[in-house]
This record gives sequence, C-alpha cells and structure tokens, in this order.
Amino acid sequence: MSVVKFVEGKDIDFDKWDAVIQRDPYGNMYGYSWYLDMIVPEWHGLVAGDYESVMPLPTAKKFGLDYLTRPYGAQQLGIYSKDPISQELVNAFLSAIPKKYKWVDIYLNQHNPVEGISGRGITVTPQVNVELSLEVRYSSLFESYSKQTKRNLKKAQKFPLQLFEHDSPDVLVSLFQRNKGKTLSNLTEEHYSKIKHIMYVLMHKRKGYLWTAYDDRNSICAGIFFADIGNRVILLFSANDAYGKESHAITWLLDTYFQAKAGGNQIFDFEGSNIEGLKQFYLGFGGEALLYHRVIRNILPFPLRWLKSN
Repeated sequence: MSVVKFVEGKDIDFDKWDAVIQRDPYGNMYGYSWYLDMIVPEWHGLVAGDYESVMPLPTAKKFGLDYLTRPYGAQQLGIYSKDPISQELVNAFLSAIPKKYKWVDIYLNQHNPVEGISGRGITVTPQVNVELSLEVRYSSLFESYSKQTKRNLKKAQKFPLQLFEHDSPDVLVSLFQRNKGKTLSNLTEEHYSKIKHIMYVLMHKRKGYLWTAYDDRNSICAGIFFADIGNRVILLFSANDAYGKESHAITWLLDTYFQAKAGGNQIFDFEGSNIEGLKQFYLGFGGEALLYHRVIRNILPFPLRWLKSN
C-alpha cells in the first residue's frame, strides 16, 4: 500500500485530484476541487502515492486552534479511489491526519469501511442516506412506491400544478426562507448565499437544474434543485409552501422527474436523511437506506463545550 501524505491546498495537483474523483466508481461531486473551492475557504488533502487515492480535509480555525469540519454543502466526503477501499486504507488515511488538528469532525462516504476504526478520543456514528436506481422502467419504479406515496401522488394529480424549468436559485431560496426557513434559526444569510452560489455555479457548468411547480394563480408553491454529475443525480435543495404541502407538489415533481429519467444508468441520491419523517418520505419512492459515518477525533485538552460556546 502506498504511503499517505498530507499535502497543503496550494500544492495539490488539481488535475490529478479531480481525475481520482472522476474514476471513483462510487464518487460524488463533493470531492471535486472546484466544488470544495466553492464551499470552504481553505482545504488541504491527504494523498496516497501518486494520487492513487485522496481525501479532502476542509479546515477552520477558532481561538487559534486548527480543526477539521464538514462544510455546509457537502453531505459526505472521505476517501476517493479508483480501486476498492479497504479498512487498511481507511486506517492509513485517518492516521495521516496531522496531530495539529486537535478536533476532527469528518463524514466519510458510504464506501469507506469503518468496522476497524478505533483510537483515543475517536467516536464513529452512522448517518443515513437514501438512494434510488433509475435503471428500471418507470412502470417498475412506480410499482416500488409505497402505498402512501401512491396516495399522495394521486392527490397531487387533482391539483392544477404546472411545471416550470427556468426559475433562478433566488426564487427557490426565497420560497424556502418564507416557509421552512422561519423555523430554522441555525441557518444564516451566509448559508443562503452559499447555497445560491453553489446552484448558480452548477447551472453555469450545466451540471445543475431547477424545477418548480406553480398553482393555477401562477404562484410558485414548490421547487427542487438537482445536481447532475456523472451517473449520480443529487437532490441538493427543495422548498414548498402551504399550498405545496397540501398538493404534495414535491412528490409530483420527483415523480415527474423519475418518469423522464427512468431506464437510464443513473442513481438518484436524496441526500439524507437522519430525520425519520424525511427518511420515510424518500424511502416511499422505493429507495434504499444506506449508511455513511461521522468520525470524530477529540484530543483537545479541555471539554469540547468550551470550544463550541465561545
């Protein structure tokens, strides 16, 4: 096995780095250098050999302490490789994280084995993601829907919903802020600006698109944003209002998308969720619950609550 070394962001060969992400048979978009540059001010990397395998390290600093954290906009990162990832390789990468990072809070991707991870101050916690293969015909896909999803779709079809494919990210984010956003005090203007920026860049690269639903008064009631990279489509952001909930507009939008894309070679990634209700909503489309893992290494000389509360 090749030696794993720490490489500062300024010294990373981005062409080689991105080639690894592209060759990873289970790769997601979060590990691309251009995507990391969007979502985090500073990141470094761990590299095995001549870019045989890589792992991004998004960094932050607080009160003079360097630490690793998951940036907003990346569900799971971890190790990427063109070859199958062994437990030995995962352990080698985790051991190569510089000790200057006293607090490490990272989310490995679902193809990084974790059974053999151990050590001082390390905890491993499972997280839930839901994926749906679109390789089958729509008729087969529809048959795999839950009874509740079929009922919701039948209700949606009684409403005069109209599909629009040319709205801007500002419209979708504004819809979210006026509705669900009011209940989420942890989301700041910085978060909203970042997600809009991500969506605009993806659209500019022709790797993202936005579908919205309108009612019979030509008012937006729901919307979803997809990131489409390689053989994976990620549900990156969604929003609805009271009418959208009543009409099950998001169910209708997703089903409309699946009708259009069924029979292809893509995986639809719902990007979550640990929230039981949301997980069941995604599973209702016939998706599969898959685990990825949060790994925390805490070797701080003081309680973590001190760092978080100051």
